[in-house]
Amino acid sequence: SLQAALLPAELPAPDLVVCLQASTEVLARRIAARGDAHTVAFPDGYLKRMNAAYNEFFMQYEAAPVVMVNTERLDFVDKPEDFELLLRCISEAKGQRSYFNVAV
Repeated sequence: SLQAALLPAELPAPDLVVCLQASTEVLARRIAARGDAHTVAFPDGYLKRMNAAYNEFFMQYEAAPVVMVNTERLDFVDKPEDFELLLRCISEAKGQRSYFNVAV
């Protein structure tokens, strides 16, 4: 499995995984806004491929419960209420897979 290939067996499984998701366009805007010279100059298609790979990996991840959080409309940096919402989502997560998506 992809999980077995990427994670050494001797690492303990976490109690919970929180996967923060966003479209490639939103990720590119957020990275550009940070202005970090090391992360702005990605080769063409790199961010899209990485985003797809992370999403695929965590959709298949079974070693621990996963909370999938769509962050398209969340701003944890400038809106403390969004971070509080995330914390509440994490504390209320049930089962092996939970999804959180803020309505329009």
